[in-house]
Amino acid sequence: MTGGNGTVRARDADRDRVVDVLGQAYVDGQLSETDRELRVSRALSARTLDDLDVLVRDLQGHDVVPRPPAPSSRLPLVAMAAAVLVLVGTGAWIVFSGGDEPAKEPAAAAPYVAPVEPPEIAEPVEFVPDALSKVWFQDFLTEYQENFDDTIILDAGFRQGGFVHFKRPVSSERPDVLQNWDWYPDRGFEQSIISASHDPFGYAQADLSLIDLDRLLAEVAHSRKYLGVDNPDIDVFIGPHIGDSPQLIEIRAGNSYGDTGWRTITFDGRMTESRPFVIGRQ
Repeated sequence: MTGGNGTVRARDADRDRVVDVLGQAYVDGQLSETDRELRVSRALSARTLDDLDVLVRDLQGHDVVPRPPAPSSRLPLVAMAAAVLVLVGTGAWIVFSGGDEPAKEPAAAAPYVAPVEPPEIAEPVEFVPDALSKVWFQDFLTEYQENFDDTIILDAGFRQGGFVHFKRPVSSERPDVLQNWDWYPDRGFEQSIISASHDPFGYAQADLSLIDLDRLLAEVAHSRKYLGVDNPDIDVFIGPHIGDSPQLIEIRAGNSYGDTGWRTITFDGRMTESRPFVIGRQ
């Protein structure tokens, strides 16, 4: 679309129209459920028309974002018509005056106006969801199952920096040997530079599909607000466990001052321990 929308503020009506278009694009099969959910979230928080335009720019038949008024194309025509009228009027004056007066210089031609080149259409934007968001966790779990054909894991660290580090058995035949992996939302799975190692304690395997994701996200939000750490970074850890002990998830808050606090929950979201930060206690 034409320039200028980067500073034009979006209205609630503009956001609502884009949300409707995203819903229809999902019905049409142009968007996956994950992509629609992410785009709707960004549409509702968009500040400018450009923020909205980028969300529907790659969709078919949906030009719903208002455009600034284009420059008027009538000015060159008006100038040319005025020049013609001046020339005709000058000739008529000479005829009726008998030619006694010297001929006047013709009016200057209208200036040349170069045609405006259409703007280039930007490539579709690849959306990368925010770390520790619901879409981010869902993307990891879906890709994990597709890549490893199961949801079994030994331990994992879900980092606010946007990546996941975890261990899993090298194969079903060798559950005692653990391979380290990293996952990035834009690159997928990569074997860690840390070499495989033996599991000397016989840790029990955890099943990622048993995590109550909504309860986990609620506890992450609670920890960010109530663990007493200013401007915290939040990391989520699944630690190894032995035997029939319940599998726990640790939610840890920390900042650049070294303040830390944490709480632990079970896979179904029941809190087992909470330890907020207290000055003087590390």
